[in-house]
Amino acid sequence: MGLRIFLGREAGCDSVSEDAVLFCSTTGVAFGPIINDDGDHDAIDRMEAFLRFMKSDPRVLESDARRLSEGDLQNAYSLWLSQEEAQWAAEEAAAKAQEAEEEARLDEEDARHRERVARLIADMNLPVDEEQDRLLRAKEWHERMAATMKKEGR
Repeated sequence: MGLRIFLGREAGCDSVSEDAVLFCSTTGVAFGPIINDDGDHDAIDRMEAFLRFMKSDPRVLESDARRLSEGDLQNAYSLWLSQEEAQWAAEEAAAKAQEAEEEARLDEEDARHRERVARLIADMNLPVDEEQDRLLRAKEWHERMAATMKKEGR
């Protein structure tokens, strides 16, 4: 129960794009603006962006669209439209920054993994020949590591 997004096409319309509208699943009442795709973002993405805006912008008096008057909801929609491009740009920049952080974390994890493998190679007295390194498969690595660890009592 709660605020939901209804996605559909206007009856009798030949358009292939879908429109999104808010509705309350408790009361079964649809309300607010009808949002369609803008060529860059589909209707549901835009409606979700509108809802995120409502939760984050201090000019919107209530984050739950069901509690706003029709006039206040229309004002919130107008405010959102005036800053929609900036919101998409900010969200895209934040997503890129998060991706960069994740990539850096994975690079760091990969470097630690390579260090562990190098220590294992040294511990097992394996040749550090690049050709040999390429030929060793994961199964062989596991078998050699297990045998070495067992022999050393680890």
